[in-house]
Amino acid sequence: MTERPGLAPYPWQTAAWQLLAEQLKQGRLPHALLLTGHAGTGKSHFARALAERLLCTAPVQDRACGNCKGCQLTKAGSHPDLLSIEPEEAGKAIKVDQVRQLKAFSSQTAQLNGYKVIILQPADALNINAANALLKDLEEPPPQTLFLLVTDQPDQVSATIRSRCNQLVSGTPDIAQARDWLANVINDSAAVELALKLADNAPLLALQLYQEDGLGQRKAIYRGLADIQQHKGSPCSVAQSWQAFNPLQVIQWLQVWVNDLVKTVMTGGGQPIKNQDLASFIQKTAGQVQLHSLYLYLDSLQAYRRALLSGHNPNKILLFETLLIDWSDCFKR
Repeated sequence: MTERPGLAPYPWQTAAWQLLAEQLKQGRLPHALLLTGHAGTGKSHFARALAERLLCTAPVQDRACGNCKGCQLTKAGSHPDLLSIEPEEAGKAIKVDQVRQLKAFSSQTAQLNGYKVIILQPADALNINAANALLKDLEEPPPQTLFLLVTDQPDQVSATIRSRCNQLVSGTPDIAQARDWLANVINDSAAVELALKLADNAPLLALQLYQEDGLGQRKAIYRGLADIQQHKGSPCSVAQSWQAFNPLQVIQWLQVWVNDLVKTVMTGGGQPIKNQDLASFIQKTAGQVQLHSLYLYLDSLQAYRRALLSGHNPNKILLFETLLIDWSDCFKR
């Protein structure tokens, strides 16, 4: 039975893909690419598809064939000429010891006599020592080796690394593209529209929200905020109802909510908000909160977020109670 071809780029990535395909044909593919774009638009997928294409020995129409030895090894995660580097734990830094693997890998001849590919993501997670170690490899790139650095935040990647990479935006879908792609996966038009709105039109992020019940979590979190606001629940009881949630995700939803409130307070509802399905309740809430308190609350949410990303491991229930007490303090007395 003939197997399917390898990964193809998403429809909104066609232009970037064609550019690289032409450079490859002309022997002008750069040694290092900094692949950027909005979160949830498929940069990792693009990098993987490109790696498959470069490691394929019998490509078909600028895609990996899916059948050759190289494709089989890539699919199995055992291709000797492919190295993937990511943080050892989600949200942590990429360490210098991880980057040092590159030197031994890049100094070797490709075992299948083709390209060697290194995928490093997210590139903004490199700590200082790791970034310095990587810089040495980028300055003296071996032949037939491609460094693929993937990031949502190119400005957080050191300038010296950026200067040694060709930056490529992988592509962002327009509203119609995102809606059509997601509608082929989710058979619920209302959920598609809401998920895309909350994900800033990023299809993969919207799909993740739907598949991981992010929409249900959002509903529970906002119901808890309303209960506090309407004196139907205490910070303690609402915090207990959130105990199964990830603190970082809770904070992200709170940031979305408060940003919508700030917009509504400042414009009287004249600017578009993410939580459009809750616009009437947000409008009502905007008349009860103090703007300077909302700004202070946003600052505290960002501080908690930074602490969590840096490895702080607080008592979850106590953190939620604090967040809810601070929320109740935003209302006019």
